[in-house]
Amino acid sequence: SIDEKFKEAAGGKVIKIGNTDAATALQKIRPGIPFENEQGFKNMIQYYLNLPEFLQGVGIVEDAGKVTITYLKDGIEKEITLAPGSMPGPANHGAPVSGASWADAYAGLNTTAAPLWLKEPGRLRYFEYLPGSKTVYVKHSAVQDEADETIADFFARVFRFIDSNDVDKFILDIRLNGGGNNYLNKPVITGIIQAKKINRKGHLFIITGKATFSAAQNLTNELEKYSEAVFVGESTSENVNFFGDTRTEILPNSQLNINLSWLWWQNLDPRDKRKWTAPHLAADLSFNDYKNGIDPAMEAIMNYKLTGSIDEQLRNLVLAGKYDEAVLAARKYMENPLHRYYKDDLETKVNDFGYRLINQHKYEVANKVLHMNVQLFPGSANAYDSYAESWWKLGKKEEAIKYYNLAISKDPDGVTGDNARAMLKQLQAGEGKKGF
Repeated sequence: SIDEKFKEAAGGKVIKIGNTDAATALQKIRPGIPFENEQGFKNMIQYYLNLPEFLQGVGIVEDAGKVTITYLKDGIEKEITLAPGSMPGPANHGAPVSGASWADAYAGLNTTAAPLWLKEPGRLRYFEYLPGSKTVYVKHSAVQDEADETIADFFARVFRFIDSNDVDKFILDIRLNGGGNNYLNKPVITGIIQAKKINRKGHLFIITGKATFSAAQNLTNELEKYSEAVFVGESTSENVNFFGDTRTEILPNSQLNINLSWLWWQNLDPRDKRKWTAPHLAADLSFNDYKNGIDPAMEAIMNYKLTGSIDEQLRNLVLAGKYDEAVLAARKYMENPLHRYYKDDLETKVNDFGYRLINQHKYEVANKVLHMNVQLFPGSANAYDSYAESWWKLGKKEEAIKYYNLAISKDPDGVTGDNARAMLKQLQAGEGKKGF
């Protein structure tokens, strides 16, 4: 959104801020923004680029009292100069609420024609029934109660509706949910788990995005663990296990207040190092989608065809001894743009499967599974490290040394490279196979 007096610029692509080109500006603000992954950075850009003093502090503009924006629209470069002023804020953790004095690139904003995720911007939650597809859509934009209705009461209404109506699909949209109070997640989780009508693969969908953070990440974790949800949209902006709950500290010399995250939230496996939750179906929102009122996430859900998960497909093929078919199935899966986020998780899934086989002393099969990971992810140091270990378990010392060295070459200064060097020392010292 932009002030009505500059409405001609609405929808323009920013080329420069002051005398700084857009790409350089993004690099300059990066060190000053708190974020955990690239999604978090993308989500925070919109807030920090709107702070004149911040732009001046990082050297993007010289004068915080006026900022000149060069933008491209309809193939023509133009400029506007802005003075500091107020702008629409988010509705708590939700979508921006634009007043009458603001213009937006999407002409249907605040109308009945708006996509579901943009409706009711002044409220944290609302639901709508789509009779054509027998779908209940819920927008849930903060883990905090409304002044007139708690989360528990809202979702009790939703699940009563599901129980008493012809409902085939349930969509929980938390793409705008920046978190809140973790202890308010329970009625959402238990309600979904108990709703047998919708808690089935292909009937339950969770939409996530780059604003899904904090307590909304915990909600995502629990639904990933305990429900049959298919995740759609973009990756979350939080690590799956993370520090949260900020407290304010005062720096001793400058007396500036700073906020520090101090509480470790771990509701997934402590060995789970994922930097985000990746959706099974990728559906990024482009500017043209937004401008034209298109929601790719809803389109992906409505076009979804139920098939077995790629994890199950690969496991079944491997156990049947069809390794080449497993590799081909994995490559086909990874080449599909719908899987562009989840394909990175596939490496971890295959790696975990290989180690389960090792722990069952099925070393030959484990070796083939971990070789599959090397084929699929040839740039991964961890894939080579794990493959080396499978050779060690088979007593093939020379092969183990070869692949540990390859792991080191892929990650010479990192944790995986260090682990490979440590294993090499044990192996070359004749200490036998690595234990578990």
